[in-house]
Amino acid sequence: MRLYLFLNCYSDDLSEGRIVEGFRKLDAMGAIREIPNDTRHAYLAGEYLNSIRAGRTALVISPTHAEGRKMTDLIRQGLKDEGKLENEQSTPVLQKIDLTSAEKKDLRFYHSGQIIEMSKAAPGCKSGERMAVTNIDEQGVFVRHADGHIHLFDPTPYATRFEVYEHEMIDIGIGEHLRITRNGKTANGHKLNNGSFAIVSGFSSNGDIHLATGEVIPNSYGHITHGYVTTSYAAQSKTVQDIYVAESWESFAAAGWEQFYVSVSRGIERLILITNDKEALLRIIQISRQRLAAIEIANREEPQPAHPLDVAKEIAHTPQRLEKADGIPLPISSRLGRMRKPEVKSPIPIPQPRQDYERGIEQ
Repeated sequence: MRLYLFLNCYSDDLSEGRIVEGFRKLDAMGAIREIPNDTRHAYLAGEYLNSIRAGRTALVISPTHAEGRKMTDLIRQGLKDEGKLENEQSTPVLQKIDLTSAEKKDLRFYHSGQIIEMSKAAPGCKSGERMAVTNIDEQGVFVRHADGHIHLFDPTPYATRFEVYEHEMIDIGIGEHLRITRNGKTANGHKLNNGSFAIVSGFSSNGDIHLATGEVIPNSYGHITHGYVTTSYAAQSKTVQDIYVAESWESFAAAGWEQFYVSVSRGIERLILITNDKEALLRIIQISRQRLAAIEIANREEPQPAHPLDVAKEIAHTPQRLEKADGIPLPISSRLGRMRKPEVKSPIPIPQPRQDYERGIEQ
């Protein structure tokens, strides 16, 4: 409860830009802990598991998926050791590639095997359809539909009508905590809300996932992930009793004032943030706030974003994306003109659920 009593105190400081003051208050409360690299993640996973054992609501926040995956692996192993996670099955999922509209128009960001999912119809593509990327050249992206036919898809005019994903397999067990990553419907016809959580109670013979609520998620749904760790961006609407934040050098590239503020304001009773360098973290979130302030001044006549995290996300990820793009070979020129490309072997897209489902944007 101590955190709750001081919540408004440090929250006001951070939200109003008094970063040093807010940070120091959190540190004085013991909420920010500097832990060596070799024990950092295990320590936070242990604290999370203690909350679960006590029957409390808890969530781990990490600015990057890389550090988040390490935390997820440790938490899941702890649950398995205690017999709370059993009978794992390998399940297909879609991992969203966070591309801006401009990046979706750039052919360098595509490669064979990716999955394109349409949120709105485009020439040759239906709303809700999933297609596998088979080849790329200067004309556009060649995609294979579920029925096997291939066509040339030009992403440039339709960048706001689709998302790009990687096809992955993850282990899911009975007792697993899942997070829904896109709006949709269960096999029972009920709504699945983006960002909501669910607990697995079993599986059908075909791999469909049974939830503790009695609902069933089709094996082909794809838009699910483990529900123990989330990014700051995805945690905006979540409030739990205990919040644990992993923010070390591995996540500093994505750290910022906006991300830090959202992360530390999700818990109502307990907060622990672990890092390997308190002072470095403080410097980074100060720089981020100054940069955002400069952007706001330069664009003060322009419409403001819905939330400062939108700007923060662009600041954090654009340099890395450009760096990655520079390392991707330019598209190979085609000598076949507009002729149909021969089919190239690539992963078959996850089949469509039998039910139509509402479309949302994964966060």
